Amino acid sequence: MRPSEIMALARAARPSLPSHHVLSFVAFKPSNPKLEWGVWDDQNGERREAVCAELFEDFSVEDHAFVRYLFCQEAACCEHNETMSDELKRCAFMLASLGQSEDVFILYAAKSGGVSFDAAIGLDWEMVLGADPATTIEFVRSCNDERLRAEIPGCDPNMVREEIGQFVASCVPFVEYEKAMREYFSPA
Repeated sequence: MRPSEIMALARAARPSLPSHHVLSFVAFKPSNPKLEWGVWDDQNGERREAVCAELFEDFSVEDHAFVRYLFCQEAACCEHNETMSDELKRCAFMLASLGQSEDVFILYAAKSGGVSFDAAIGLDWEMVLGADPATTIEFVRSCNDERLRAEIPGCDPNMVREEIGQFVASCVPFVEYEKAMREYFSPA
């Protein structure tokens, strides 16, 4: 299935996800056995990259479920390959732009080393905190410890609240960050 066909079916299913059949074309699919280190191992990687690039050109809150799915697939790929990709960063940026506070959990997990060392360094706090950092921080502070532990396995809830709160002051305004990211991902 071509990326344009996947996008058409994903858009037709909004705000839900498209069928499992459609998702199987962009799902992380490693080789068996794993390829040697340094060789990108994902049979759907190029197709997912093309879908992410096309979606990036025109995404909205109606695409949230699909963007989140793509982020999770790319996170699994980056964890498997022990690296970070532009697609992980692109999907993280789209999630941040959509401003859904609950995305802080998967973004924080990726930033805090749950995906790879490269992702921990390469994902910016602006992505974790999203388009409205104050709302995101209030959302995290309002979550009980059990929810934080369920959403971010192995975390110390107080540390999560403190760490997320610390980085607000160091973040650039999201409007400036968004401009920089759009330039970064624009074709030359």
